[in-house]
Amino acid sequence: MFTSVKSLIMKKEFFYYLLFSVFFFSNCNSKSAEIKGNELIVLDAEKNEIKIDTTLLAIADLPIKMDSVSYLMHPIGNYRTNRYNNEYVFKSSRSGSEDFTLTTNYGDEIKGNMFNLLFQKESSAELKVLTDKNIKIKSVLFLRALFNNTKKKILIYEIVDTDTNEDKDINLLDLHAIYLSDIDGSNFRKISKSNHRIINTKFVKSNNRFYFKTIEKFTLKEVFHYYYIDLSKNDPKVEAYFPLKYK
Repeated sequence: MFTSVKSLIMKKEFFYYLLFSVFFFSNCNSKSAEIKGNELIVLDAEKNEIKIDTTLLAIADLPIKMDSVSYLMHPIGNYRTNRYNNEYVFKSSRSGSEDFTLTTNYGDEIKGNMFNLLFQKESSAELKVLTDKNIKIKSVLFLRALFNNTKKKILIYEIVDTDTNEDKDINLLDLHAIYLSDIDGSNFRKISKSNHRIINTKFVKSNNRFYFKTIEKFTLKEVFHYYYIDLSKNDPKVEAYFPLKYK
């Protein structure tokens, strides 16, 4: 029995290693990626060098299905394993505790520490990868009010894509950005500006606009910026607006 359990653990470890390799090494252009010991040197969204720990193992959560959505979403994250006396202890990159759960799901929102998502139509076995970028996903939100108004199915993401604190790592300590995509992960794009700190966001269902406020810091001066995007349009664009000019 113990031999079969050990064999199962070894098989799982090998599977997670392969999954990790597929995601991270396929994301890295051979001209910009370099392996140093247990670290893979790649680039973030601003072309800064960051390090990825190759000893981490990729793992997927069980699929998440939201009401009125015909796609399943499979969150992908990583775990650190330590081996003690032929036993494996898995540590979540989110909490550091022994836990196989990457995310939490409440209604129309997924929260956690993911580096990618897989999308799968309910009637299909095919899996589609969200992105080939080196990112961390903090949350995914299905805009239910927009769907109720227009039947459009849009996802809003909180994402870390840049090493803003210059520690050679992309993690949840860095500034996050706002991305959006269609419900199947297509048209995935960034709508906030780089190196802007997101203060808050709000969807106004009466006009189908997603609003967000940011701070941009110039030396000792902080500048506030205000934006919205009208998601009822077929090709929505981010618009800046200036409420303070009327003060």
